[in-house]
Amino acid sequence: MKENEKEIFIDAMADLGDEWTIEELKGTSYEKMSLERAIRERKSALGKMDGIIGTITF
Repeated sequence: MKENEKEIFIDAMADLGDEWTIEELKGTSYEKMSLERAIRERKSALGKMDGIIGTITF
């Protein structure tokens, strides 16, 4: 992902309640992807996490 696209990724994730900073993004696999792929992959991961959390009962 290009430097100027990192803020776009961060803003897109913030809209989903998934807060990131530039420092947190550095060194991740998302940083190495295109912006479009990173957003798609992270949305997929969030969906999977929501599914797992939805199955937990207390």
